[in-house]
This record gives sequence, C-alpha cells and structure tokens, in this order.
Amino acid sequence: MFSAKVIKSISISLAIFAGSAGLISLIFATEPEAKREAASKRTAMLVEVTEVVRSDYQPHIVAMATVVPAQRLHLRSRVAGKVVSLADSFMPGAYVAANQFLLSVDPADYRNQVLQQESELAQAEAALAIEMGEQKLAQQEYKSLNRELSAAQTALVLREPQLKIAQARVKSARASLAQAELQLQRTEIKAPFNAHVLDRRVSLGAEIGAGDALGELVSTERYWVEATVPINKVRWLANHQDASPVRIYHRGAWANGSFREGRLLSVVGALDDNTRMARVLVEVEDPLALNPLSAGLPAMMLGTFVSCELPTITLEQVVRLPRKFLRKNDTAWVMSEGKLSIRPLEIQFKDADYVYVKSGLESGESLVVSDLSRVREGAELRLTSAASSPVDDSVADSRAIDAL
Repeated sequence: MFSAKVIKSISISLAIFAGSAGLISLIFATEPEAKREAASKRTAMLVEVTEVVRSDYQPHIVAMATVVPAQRLHLRSRVAGKVVSLADSFMPGAYVAANQFLLSVDPADYRNQVLQQESELAQAEAALAIEMGEQKLAQQEYKSLNRELSAAQTALVLREPQLKIAQARVKSARASLAQAELQLQRTEIKAPFNAHVLDRRVSLGAEIGAGDALGELVSTERYWVEATVPINKVRWLANHQDASPVRIYHRGAWANGSFREGRLLSVVGALDDNTRMARVLVEVEDPLALNPLSAGLPAMMLGTFVSCELPTITLEQVVRLPRKFLRKNDTAWVMSEGKLSIRPLEIQFKDADYVYVKSGLESGESLVVSDLSRVREGAELRLTSAASSPVDDSVADSRAIDAL
C-alpha cells in the first residue's frame, strides 16, 4: 500500500499535467489564422544606361614581334694579304658612315701587278702600231699586183688576221690592267652604307685570304619588326599603302608611354616555324634615333621582343561596344520602353577592349551598363538618373588589341 505522502505527490503531478495540457489546447484554439493575400508587385530594377552610337572605326591588332635588321652584311675580303691598317671606328658597337675607311690589306703586291699590266698594255699597243704600218705596206703591194684575188686570199695579202690578233692583245692587256687596278682598290675596305658595327673578326697584322670574314655590319637607316599574327586576322590588316602608322612598344625597357612608329611593309607569304602564325614585316626608319629629327625617341635594339599595333581596315558604321558590356552568348541588354530587351549581336571584329557590332544595336538606343540580379526578357527597369552618355565614350579609347 502507498503511503498518504506518495499519493499526495502523484495527485499534485497529475493536476499540473492536466492544467498544462488545457493551457496548450487553449493557445492553439485561439491562435490567429494566416490568410494568403495577393502577391505584392515587384519593384522595377534600377539601371544605368548609355547611348548607342554607330560610326567608322579602324581597330588595331596587337602582335608580339622581334626587331631584326633590314640590311645585314657579313663583311669579307676580296683579296688576300696582310692587314696593315685598321680604323679606330671599326670595332663592335661603333657607328660608321657610308664609304668610311675600315681596314686595308698590304697593297704592295697589287701595285706591282698594276705596273706589270701597264707594261704589257704598252707592248700590245706598240705591236698594234707596228702592225698598222705593215697594213699600209700590204695594201701598196696588193695594188701593185694588179690582179683579182679571192676574198680569202685578199684577207691574207692585206694581213687582216695579224691585225685582229694585235687588236685582241691590246684589249686583253687593257682588261688585265683594269683587273689589277680593281684588285688594288680592293685592298682598302670601306663601309658600303651607314652602319652599326656588330662584330670585328680581324686584327692588325693578320694574314687573310680572299673570302675571309672580317666583321658584321647592319644598316642604321632602317630596321624591320617581324610580327606574328594569327592567320584568321590577316584578312583584317590594312593595305600597306593606306595603313596608318604602326606603333611599337617595348614595355619595361622604354619609359612609360614611349613608342616608335613604323610602316606596315608586307605580309610574308610563309608561316613562322615555331608559332605557325603569319609573319608581318614593319619598317622603322632611323631605329637608333641618330638623326636630329628623332631626338628624344627611344633607340631600338636588335633581337628584342616588342609589341606592335597593326592597323586594320576601316570598319564602317559599326557599334564599338566595350567588352564588359557584352553579355552571355554574344548578347547585349537594351532598355526599351522601360523594359529589358536581350539582343543577339552580329559581331564583326573583336579586340582586347571592344567588340565591333555589325547588327543588333542601333544608334540612339539605351544600352544597359549595370549588372542585373534578374535577367529576363521584358523585366521592368527604371533609370538611376536621367543622364546618359554615348557608349563609345564610356571607356577611354584603347589601342591594346587581342591577336587571338
């Protein structure tokens, strides 16, 4: 049997439980019921727009390039002998003018050859003079014969073969003398053009043979910049006669903003062996800035890697759209009558900063330049401000163009 104390505790616990259950039932019974109301209208998205403008543009294709000489000469001797004189300017790194003396080979032997050939010419001319006298005697004897002879006999009587031999010997002697004089001239070696000396391979007193290498010269009048361009971009390059100047940059080596200008020379009809891209030649006048007119311009160095901006043909009546405003799947967002219009674009050309749109956008339309949280055709839009600027002015004019 339970004690009275235990029974009393159980009774109190049951009373508390029953009271709690009743209170909970009352709360649920009197809770207000939520009712579905009509969905509230979504607020139109705030956007910024800029005006679309059609115009003519001439983009540029940026390509990596290498500076190479337009004219390189491996200087060689055309005569053999001992080097008896060397110009101080004939050393690596020096600049020499056209026809400037570089070195000379001992001319003694060649002077003697000239004297010998002069002597032989004098003998041949004397022999010809004697033969001319014999000719007159032969003509007198022929007249005294007073008889008709055949053409062959007449030629023998008049000593025509002897005259031809004497004349031929004079011509040969003159040619030999001219050759000896030419060899004597070749003992003095001069620069064939305004040049930069890259290498000298001979020393004073050295014995050299005909054809031996003496040094290496490159013309200072012009350099070539050999660029590589993807094959699919070649058709966009402007004609070299009509093209605007090519800008050449050597970032990191030249001061910020410094560049050289060149002329688009030609598209080489062969691919680069390493990159398998088309080769394009650009010509730069006075690359070392030696002319006073080039003062202040950076000097170019052979073998360096540079970047150049190659002008394309003019794209007529296109929209130049900054790349950041090109949306997914080559589309653009346009605000038309307060609603979003997703426009598919026909892109004519792309560069690093812009795409050039042939169709899909028209002048005067409002291009959405803001990022949207909900991209849906016909979505409600409203302007953050009434002002807008043309799309072409929204980004500073860029000359950095993608060559891919």
